[in-house]
Amino acid sequence: MKRFLRALSTTLASVLLLTGSLLGPATPAHAASCTVATTADGRPYVAPTASGPGTGKKIGFDNTHAETAGNADWVLDGGFSDMACAIAGQGYTVEEIRAYPLTQTGLSAYNAVVFGEANIPLTTVEEQALQQYVSGGGGLLLVGDHYQADRNLNTWDATEVFNGFRRGHYNQTYTSPAYNYNGASSTTTYTFNTGDDWLAGAFGFRFRFNAMDLSNATTGKFAAGDPTDPEDPGILAPAQTYGVTQGVSQIATYAGSTISIVDPTRAMGVIYPNKGSIKRWASAQADDPVALYTDSVGTPAGGSATFGGINEGAYVVIAKPGGGKVAAAGDSSLWEDSTPRYKREDNGNTKSTHAGWTDSDHAVLGINLINWLATVDATSGIDSALRQPATPEPYDPFTIGEPLSEPWSTPPAGYRWYDASSFKAGAYNGNNTPGPTPPPTGTESWTWNPLPPNAYPGNKLAIFMDAQGLTPNTAYSTQDYLYVTAGGTQISKRYNRTSGLYDVSYTALTPQSLTPDTTGKLQRWEFWDLQPATANRGLSARIKVGSSNKVTQALTQVTTGSFGYLTIEQSLGYSDGTHAALFTKTGALDTAVQIVGGGNTTVTVPAGTYSLDIKSDTATQKSNVPVTITAGQTASLSAILGGGGDTG
Repeated sequence: MKRFLRALSTTLASVLLLTGSLLGPATPAHAASCTVATTADGRPYVAPTASGPGTGKKIGFDNTHAETAGNADWVLDGGFSDMACAIAGQGYTVEEIRAYPLTQTGLSAYNAVVFGEANIPLTTVEEQALQQYVSGGGGLLLVGDHYQADRNLNTWDATEVFNGFRRGHYNQTYTSPAYNYNGASSTTTYTFNTGDDWLAGAFGFRFRFNAMDLSNATTGKFAAGDPTDPEDPGILAPAQTYGVTQGVSQIATYAGSTISIVDPTRAMGVIYPNKGSIKRWASAQADDPVALYTDSVGTPAGGSATFGGINEGAYVVIAKPGGGKVAAAGDSSLWEDSTPRYKREDNGNTKSTHAGWTDSDHAVLGINLINWLATVDATSGIDSALRQPATPEPYDPFTIGEPLSEPWSTPPAGYRWYDASSFKAGAYNGNNTPGPTPPPTGTESWTWNPLPPNAYPGNKLAIFMDAQGLTPNTAYSTQDYLYVTAGGTQISKRYNRTSGLYDVSYTALTPQSLTPDTTGKLQRWEFWDLQPATANRGLSARIKVGSSNKVTQALTQVTTGSFGYLTIEQSLGYSDGTHAALFTKTGALDTAVQIVGGGNTTVTVPAGTYSLDIKSDTATQKSNVPVTITAGQTASLSAILGGGGDTG
């Protein structure tokens, strides 16, 4: 119903434009396209398409909490693809997160993480990991929706997932079928939290359990507030929002929720519904006393009375709880586009989503928030001059009853939200998951991923080659090599997988014939034996096909500093010459090296604490292994794993 109303409003707007309405120019249906590639362990990602404030930074999109359930499709290669492409245009690498449950180590690989309508509750451990991630400087964007937007019919919607408790069931553990609809229990893959008021305690705000819509779906938009009315702030000025509303003059909602400011010292609203701008969403329960803010019992569903203003709660909030930053919005429609990736998991139907990213100033707001979240700020807390009053609550948020029993509709026969084997063909997850959308036929895309920024002496450098859109089953004559950026001198011997040897010359590379698979995809690790250098210098890594340079990217050879060593034993089973070890430090990849075949491998690593991943062309063998390198000393990976260091 929600999508129907949005489609109807879009149609009405188009008619008015054709008849001379003063609504302004029509917006394009889609943002600029970009290429979705695949990481070494099979996750979609988008490489940076330009330099900008995100250069060298990474944004993660969570896809572990049913972000594709029902009609939702909030993934970077589907219903959030316009958003992902625009973020890549700011210089970021955008990558999907698929490792469940979330850990602080896994989250630390990203400068900011986006959650689009999570519908599976966070575990207590995940809540702690997110709080630690933010405390350590990370950015978190929570995208909610209206109350009862229960996509996977497990009795939870995103407002409840983010808050930490189900409406009417505060401080209850969810291990019985009554709270895990259709027979799920604590013995399934998913375990639930203790039903506490986590979000308010951690970050100072809480989603309201309401459902609002614009008073006028055709012309109504949130705008600047009434300067004579302190209770009608509307869209606050950039000087009052740390700049996140710069260039934002109109914002819409299509059935969403508002957000209460619980602790004004840590959280603030940046966009409020204007007074009189909203009404209860027509599909909200008519007898629900919290569908909109009111001093009495509210208005009938779709009623004529309107509400808004500061007592309604904010539509978009930001928080500075200490160390990192958090932002939240009350509607996924702000940033969705009309290109869903997957089928519905419950019935296999094609999804229908709305071109919200190109509506109003939604894209400007989205980019502003991502840039703000991904930028570390040494100060914590909301500036005293910007603080707002706490949002009054017209009900007890912990004891208010549900207007109807949950879930809001009965799951189809055979559908189990927690069991991917029950999902229909074409849905995300399990064996039914299709790969990322390939580029259009004949559109080639060659990238390095991940590209380590540093190369150290005594290592066999590893970079993952990812080519998409090639002619299936057709050989390509390729050269890939490293060279000194200033002067062009090649300094690497490439590993030959057939012979198990390295090229005999640093300057004369023999082309290799590589053939993509039946989908036109070519993915593999490439390795080089680095020539020792005498000083730090800039390098470039290049892929050349025939006489055409396909991609050139920079990295640095670092030859000074404090180094230690890590031995990766042959007995671990990764010494076949096709595996890479990736060393991540403070959330960013530092270097990646080949695990050499034929014996134990000892690699040179600067002193410090790392998260280590071990990957082949097609799989992740180990992930998030804590490793500490001490200057001048050698550590053993088998000893580290034997000591319980593997969290993969």
